[in-house]
Amino acid sequence: MEKNASNLTQKVKDAVVNAVKKGEDLTQSIVDICRNAVQDALHKAEPTKEKIEQVAKDVMKGAIDGAEEAKIKTKDLIKEVMVGITDGVKQVTEKTSEAVKDASEAALEVLKDTTDKVKDAGDKAVEIAKDTFKQIMDNIKSAIDKKK
Repeated sequence: MEKNASNLTQKVKDAVVNAVKKGEDLTQSIVDICRNAVQDALHKAEPTKEKIEQVAKDVMKGAIDGAEEAKIKTKDLIKEVMVGITDGVKQVTEKTSEAVKDASEAALEVLKDTTDKVKDAGDKAVEIAKDTFKQIMDNIKSAIDKKK
């Protein structure tokens, strides 16, 4: 798993760097890169809470590493990374409401851990990112509860 994790981190990092080099719209590109990476990684294994948490960490680390290498501020892409991770988890696990709840908890833990490490992010940016992510996760839970 450790080798796959580092491969996932590297894959996301390279994709972010390439998107910056190509001059792509980073708002949408970051969402797409992270969503696709999560989907690819979780389709290869059963989406357990532990697996989702590890994939989310690897994707977040890859996006931050890519941003740093491309010399863009990490705080400028945190929201897009979170949206991409959330979308990817939701699409893979939407049939299993319990997995979505576990995923939201795991993803929120990753966000808490990661925001402490994000360079150049002011307190306000971190709080906005946390609030946005929590709102996204609450929306996922509400949608699942409505399906019941």
